[in-house]
Amino acid sequence: MSELSELERRLSEALDRIREGVERLTLAPLPAAPSEAAADEARGAAEEIASLREALEAERLANAQLEERLAAIRSRLEEKVEELSGEVEGLREQLEATHARNRHLKRRLEEVRAALARLREAASEGVTEPEQINRAMLAELESLRALREADRHELDALIAELKPLVEEAADA
Repeated sequence: MSELSELERRLSEALDRIREGVERLTLAPLPAAPSEAAADEARGAAEEIASLREALEAERLANAQLEERLAAIRSRLEEKVEELSGEVEGLREQLEATHARNRHLKRRLEEVRAALARLREAASEGVTEPEQINRAMLAELESLRALREADRHELDALIAELKPLVEEAADA
């Protein structure tokens, strides 16, 4: 019997604890508010995630567009470099031809001057052939005209090269 009374006592204590727990639950407010807050927080987090995904996609699109623009700019730059390289090469060839022409003209001018000096020396000694002197002077005049024309071509080429640079500097 003592076992039976022990079991009754334990059972009654358990029932008392259950009653106290039920009373506490009935007195305490229902936890509906925390679940609403959690739901609001979850909705806010979902909206933020969606917003961040949209922003990420927009940035990816912008990045792709920038990469396309960069590729186009690089392509145009390479084309321009090739074009300018061709122009520079053409100008170098033109300049070299002009220098060669000038060297040739200067040599001819020196030859004509030397011939004219010999004719003057012969004339001073009394041996004169006026026709020979006239031809030498005409040759010297032609050489001077050719030299002046070569100088003009060289200056025109330099002006043509410098004009775009001056215009760029004026625009800047």
